[in-house]
Amino acid sequence: MTFSTLELVYPKLQESDSKKQTRWLEYLVDGRPLSKLVDRGGHIGAFGWLDRRTEGHFARWLLLEVPSVLPEGRVPLYVCSECGDLGCGAVTVSVERTSDSFVWRELAWANDYDGSVRQALVLGYEFHFDRAAYVSVFRPRR
Repeated sequence: MTFSTLELVYPKLQESDSKKQTRWLEYLVDGRPLSKLVDRGGHIGAFGWLDRRTEGHFARWLLLEVPSVLPEGRVPLYVCSECGDLGCGAVTVSVERTSDSFVWRELAWANDYDGSVRQALVLGYEFHFDRAAYVSVFRPRR
C-alpha cells in the first residue's frame, strides 16, 4: 500500500487579504491543502492558533488516544475561526487506527450539541497515513 503524506504548514496569506487574519496551520495531504478539497465555510485548522492545552485535545483525538466529544467519535479538523468552539460546527473526519496506519475517511460537518452528523462534504476519499509519520505530526509541540 502507498501511504499519503501529511504535514501541518502555515498557508501563505494573499496580498489581497486586507483584514487581520488568524494564522493557522493547514493540513497538507500529499502536498495539497486539504481545504481545497472541502468547503470549510470560513472555518480554520485546529492547530497553530489555539492554546497548547486545547491543541493537545485535538491531537489526542486525532491520535485516538482519547474519545472525541463529537458524534460517532468524529474528529474536528476545521473549527470556528473566532472561538474554536465545536458548538459552531466543525469540518470533521472519521479516523481509524490499523496496525501500521491511520485512515481518514468521510469528511462531514458535525457539532457537539445535537448528536448529528450533517452533510457529507467529500465522498469516496480515503487517506491512509503511515502510523509513525502520522504520530510525529500530532505529538504535542514543546
